[in-house]
Amino acid sequence: MVIWLAIGFLFFGCSRTAVECNIEIRPFIAVAMETDTRFLVLDDGDVIFSANSGQSFSLHRFDGEHTHKLDSFKYQRFPFLFDGKITALQDKDGNEKWRASDELFENFFPESNKVRSVFSFRNGNLVVVQMRDDPTLYLLDLQNEERSILLPRVNQLHHVEFSEEGNYFVINADDQLLFIEKEGDIFRSLFRNSDGHKLNPFLFNDLVYFASNEGGEFFKIYAINLKLPEADPILILDAGLDVKLPKRKGDDLFYMEVAAGEYFLKRKNLKTGEIESITKRGVVYDYSFSGNNQLIMVYTDFWVPKSLYIYDLANRSIYSVADNMLDLTIDYRYLPASEELSSAYEFQPPDASSLQGVILYFHPGLHSDFSPRWDPVLANLTNNGYRIIAPNYPMSFGFGKKFNKADFSEGKEDMIQWLHHLSKENKGIPIYTLAASSGNILMEHVVEENFGIVKATASLFGMPASERYIGRVPQIHILGENDPIVSFSESVKRIEYSGNKNVNWISYPNEGHWFIKSENTEHAVGSIIKFFCEKG
Repeated sequence: MVIWLAIGFLFFGCSRTAVECNIEIRPFIAVAMETDTRFLVLDDGDVIFSANSGQSFSLHRFDGEHTHKLDSFKYQRFPFLFDGKITALQDKDGNEKWRASDELFENFFPESNKVRSVFSFRNGNLVVVQMRDDPTLYLLDLQNEERSILLPRVNQLHHVEFSEEGNYFVINADDQLLFIEKEGDIFRSLFRNSDGHKLNPFLFNDLVYFASNEGGEFFKIYAINLKLPEADPILILDAGLDVKLPKRKGDDLFYMEVAAGEYFLKRKNLKTGEIESITKRGVVYDYSFSGNNQLIMVYTDFWVPKSLYIYDLANRSIYSVADNMLDLTIDYRYLPASEELSSAYEFQPPDASSLQGVILYFHPGLHSDFSPRWDPVLANLTNNGYRIIAPNYPMSFGFGKKFNKADFSEGKEDMIQWLHHLSKENKGIPIYTLAASSGNILMEHVVEENFGIVKATASLFGMPASERYIGRVPQIHILGENDPIVSFSESVKRIEYSGNKNVNWISYPNEGHWFIKSENTEHAVGSIIKFFCEKG
């Protein structure tokens, strides 16, 4: 679908400065459907997944040949089984106040109907739940119609596994691995050291596989024999890079390897030691197995919006449930780190001779990372003539524990160096900055100390750096009025405090902490382009 943006600068919020800049905006690159990261594989091999067609997330069912939309599951994500039925979490307003789509589920929680996490077992008759604003971890036993407490307090719940044969749970919470019998009083901590993270437990018989960066720079894969509770963890894989999400099927260990910001899915035969790469580029978010000897995964790269893929384990063939490959004339390349600068990805516009400017991008999540995955904002800015540099500055994940634990000042200094480097490299070409979410904190610190270099900045759902924002550089803020992370009212209050007529904001009443509706993404991209054009 191709939609042209109107030339006018239509604000949903308010602005102190009208933008008058005549520039032709290229047709918006839209996608037919983008898949959510969490999906459900049924016993018959069918896959239930949530996908956004540009207006909202809805559940779909893939039966091995065709995809069918489940019409009664609009605005719903994160499918799971409850009482033997397909269920999901619903959020119509984008504020992440998730509610279960099953009335019986809500009857178990009369004091609150907002869900934080759900893990389902035994065809949905055994469910582990944590509610929003409640640290208790609950166990719902539907056969006995009981709600009990598994753990009285959990600050951060990562994952829950359940052994049908052993009738026990392995819970990954607050950087610990915990063993809890369903019936009985046995409770113990696995891998008790606390120097590193413990993540992604996966049960295979009585072995639990997991990833940890305990005592080293990178995550490695370990296994613990649950029949030998005092035994030390066994090192299974040390790749010299971060490895995550181990899962075993037969003699094969599957895992994700993080290299230069890309997340590759790999398979190691535990008998022969042979390793093969299932994916060659991009990012695998999650994967699982079906009884049809297939591996199901959610995958994206620069040309492919987040999509559901099926990998045949026997003949090693792979195909997409929805063919979302985009025919783009823009490209990217990886820039390795140097002594002065962190590594980065560079996005190159289709026509270098009509370069509109260079954008330094501050990725969201200070301790997250930037990967070459489909991003409609970055892709459409690049398609409109902007060269984008997206560094993995100190604090980013995937480059070792020390790099990940770097303090804010190290990340700030690196991005200042990038800013000066781009200014020297691009004489006469305007330099802009763009940030998303918490990356805005870093961006504002960098720009305010180097305001003579940057022509204008843009913030996507950004956290303001301080209560007394100065705003010496023209800035446009893109805000969601239902944002559960960055308060819309507080953001507007801080922006207004600056008193700077160069500071503008746009808000969307039907968005939360990121875009769900494609027309809002399109409008925001057009607004940024026009703002940069005027200020450049």
